[in-house]
Amino acid sequence: MNEALKAIQTLKQLTLCGNCATGADKEGGCTACDRMIAKYQAIKALEKQISKKVITELMTDYNECVRGPSYEIYKCPDCMKHIYDIGAEFCGSCGKSLDWGDSDE
Repeated sequence: MNEALKAIQTLKQLTLCGNCATGADKEGGCTACDRMIAKYQAIKALEKQISKKVITELMTDYNECVRGPSYEIYKCPDCMKHIYDIGAEFCGSCGKSLDWGDSDE
């Protein structure tokens, strides 16, 4: 298992204050607790390190003289912003690790 996934699982199991441990908050976690906020920020940062496949869309252009009859555009799987740097390791907008592979593994 990926190290980032292991760390995420460990962090999600942590309870960090009395309110979180007793479930006083309806969500099961305390949003005011600085430690809980840090926990969620750490999880979010670790999730960025886990690569996701780039979204490829086939576009057709009414002006075929410019690009040809169709072309591909690429989007980040997290923020859905266009990726112009083909083959980039990370999204330039949100920092998500990108997978450009052809396989579905």
